[in-house]
Amino acid sequence: MYNILFTLNSSYYNYGKVFIRSLFDNNDMSKVSKVFVADTGLIEEHRLFFESFDKTIILPTGLSTDFNEGGTWGKGWQTSVVSKTKSLKYVLEKTGEDVMMIDADCLVLKDLSNLISDNSIQVCERSFENSQVPFLGSYIYVKSNSFGLDFVSKWVENIENSPLNRAKESPMLTKTVREFNDKSQIDPIDRAMVSCYGMTEYNQLQQSPSIIHFKGSSLSGSLKEDQKKRIFGGHGFDKEVKKYLDV
Repeated sequence: MYNILFTLNSSYYNYGKVFIRSLFDNNDMSKVSKVFVADTGLIEEHRLFFESFDKTIILPTGLSTDFNEGGTWGKGWQTSVVSKTKSLKYVLEKTGEDVMMIDADCLVLKDLSNLISDNSIQVCERSFENSQVPFLGSYIYVKSNSFGLDFVSKWVENIENSPLNRAKESPMLTKTVREFNDKSQIDPIDRAMVSCYGMTEYNQLQQSPSIIHFKGSSLSGSLKEDQKKRIFGGHGFDKEVKKYLDV
């Protein structure tokens, strides 16, 4: 059994709807203990929506963030992202069970348990596209053991002490991986398997990915612009998005 964790505020509600509906539709939920939604600014109506799903628990963070606090990479986005690793650490310690943390702006296509390895940490590897930051924080699997807890604690510490004023999660994940001497406990998984960027890439792969990631290719100044570029356009999975938004 393992837990699933994602972080969300109401600005990204549409992303969350696609994620959780596709999760329950395509994942083997009998292998999942709990689904934790780290609440960084959900209104009551949206909290009730997520709580209507079996095994799903709203995890209060004490934060209330919004996309309009600076847009992409703005204050609201930064605050929400920085909180993710703290929520991960909390769930690991509180439950004593393994945790798979996934970005909320994702579409689940098939059972996620097939991804899980025997290593303490499984990280999304993308050195083929970014050698400076070869690990992407959109997906991570952490076992609830001393190595896993030490790793997440160090990741939290690195983010809190990061001098960067933009993206911190992935650069500090990369820093954390490099700081651990025992690399045998850290298993890299091909980015495209857990963070495929669209239909074009999907069709080029020999093995079909488990997760499509609606990752933005440019900054957005408004929520409408962000959703138009990411959730509604370009990736080629419009049929699936429409299905899970319109249920």
